[in-house]
Amino acid sequence: MTKLPERNLDVLRAIAVLCVLVSHIAVLRHWRFGVITPYELGHDGVLLFFVHTSLVLMGSLERQGERSDWVKAFYVRRAWRIYPLSIATVLLVAIIAVPVMPQRVFHAATPFQLLANIALTQNLVGVGSVLGPFWSLPLEMQMYLLLPLLYVVVRRTSARGLTVLWVTGVLVGLAQIYGQPRFPVAWRLNVLAYAPCFVAGIMAYRLCAITTARIESWVWPIAIGSLLAIYPEFISDVQRAPARGWLLCLAVALLIPAVREMPASRLTALSGVIAKYSYGVYLLHIPALWFSFIVLSSSPAYVRWSVFAALVVALPWLAYTMIEHPGIRIGRRVVQRGTIFGAANVAP
Repeated sequence: MTKLPERNLDVLRAIAVLCVLVSHIAVLRHWRFGVITPYELGHDGVLLFFVHTSLVLMGSLERQGERSDWVKAFYVRRAWRIYPLSIATVLLVAIIAVPVMPQRVFHAATPFQLLANIALTQNLVGVGSVLGPFWSLPLEMQMYLLLPLLYVVVRRTSARGLTVLWVTGVLVGLAQIYGQPRFPVAWRLNVLAYAPCFVAGIMAYRLCAITTARIESWVWPIAIGSLLAIYPEFISDVQRAPARGWLLCLAVALLIPAVREMPASRLTALSGVIAKYSYGVYLLHIPALWFSFIVLSSSPAYVRWSVFAALVVALPWLAYTMIEHPGIRIGRRVVQRGTIFGAANVAP
């Protein structure tokens, strides 16, 4: 098995979701940062998610072993991991009238828009997301379709082959970005514009197997923070150029196998907790912000901040306990029993 720096990856995922959370707080509260705009911070946080997700899922595919139905098992487990909480969030937003972003006015979604958000196909059918953070979920789901194939390709690839893979991802991304005027349907495939971000995580997975980490572990959180702070000074105009984040993802991917795993500490323990509930934080922090600072806008500041602090902890915990974790267990149980595949001898 490829040894992944799990504690480092927990720190990376925690940083990613905190970037998104802080960026939306900053937009709502009109905060400004000296080195990075709130939009850039949130967007970069999502790109870190892309790198992290593709990396850890390659490890998940490796753990499937040699079972004959490993591709189907992968899809089933991802579906039960992602859809239950996303569907519940869509229904929650529709029922209690949460706007797309806290500072905006609520507009009721059409039935077609709700169905597209439930299916996580907004980009394919050209409708808006019911919540701001939902824009990235269809991209991840569509990326999952290619991961098993890329796993087969990359698991024996050399360092030179990884360079070819990265260049291919860049060419695919450029083709999608600059092909839209000539090919009107290209906008439906905007997932391809982020191909280099997902490819970066795949590269990191393979490099973890063929290289030795030599950089001291304490460098890891400092390096990620420094990249987020310094990168915008060199690359800007994020709203019009998905390619802005490609080099950031590549830099993070090259750092992952180069840095030794952090020892167990309070920081890594806290990061592990944040990473565990990060999906719920990502989906539900917008309703928490909206209720705390818009619905309770006439309340004293300490009340609004206290309510937000409570909700941003309680909602993800409830979501994980009541929806996300049961979904994960159902997906695992379905795969183990082989009930939907008709398999008679599926290994646990």
